[in-house]
Amino acid sequence: MKKVLSILLALCLCVPVALAFCGCKKGEKATAASEFKFIESKNGYWMVDEFVGESRNVVIPSKYQGKDVVAINGGAFSSSNIESVVIPGTVWNIYEYAFSNCVSLKTVTVKAGNLQRIYNNAFDGCNVLKSIDFSGCENLTTIDKNAFRDCFALSSINLSGCKSLSTIGSAAFYQCESLKTIDFSASETLSYLDSVAFAKSGVTKIIIPKGTTLVGDFTARGVERVD
Repeated sequence: MKKVLSILLALCLCVPVALAFCGCKKGEKATAASEFKFIESKNGYWMVDEFVGESRNVVIPSKYQGKDVVAINGGAFSSSNIESVVIPGTVWNIYEYAFSNCVSLKTVTVKAGNLQRIYNNAFDGCNVLKSIDFSGCENLTTIDKNAFRDCFALSSINLSGCKSLSTIGSAAFYQCESLKTIDFSASETLSYLDSVAFAKSGVTKIIIPKGTTLVGDFTARGVERVD
């Protein structure tokens, strides 16, 4: 009996040690490189070409085989079952349809760094996506057309550090019904904004730099200009 108790005690002591060693919280599954397919980019770095894993909460690695991961290729995560994703600061581009129709995706976080462009339909159809944090993306210049189309649940998009943002594509936030306020005031380069970007959305307040030219009908949008 004493021997059995000793074994049980040893097991109880080992479990927390193992969790501490791997850096994981209880119930958390680390995202391994084996859950992705990578292809080499033209400049010799890596792109995520396809997600082949089963993790629901995904942290994309910043490096693969010693080189930076610089892009997420078109359709790489499309229609996958992920629920959250953290994108490293090494990524420059999120290509067309990269996360389209990820119907379980709720949160997207982009680490501070190199992100410059979110291409057409990148998050199109992510209908339960609630929040996106681009606050550290001071190099982000472009959110292309249909980028967040049909993100019905999207209620928060943080662009507070996006000082280089200059282009918002047509229907970029089309049918984002839960989005009420969007703040572009951090941008130093946003020269114009077309109302079509917010067609059929719930946006009632848009904060823009003072010199931004408005194109189209913004009568229902409650535009606020800031210096």
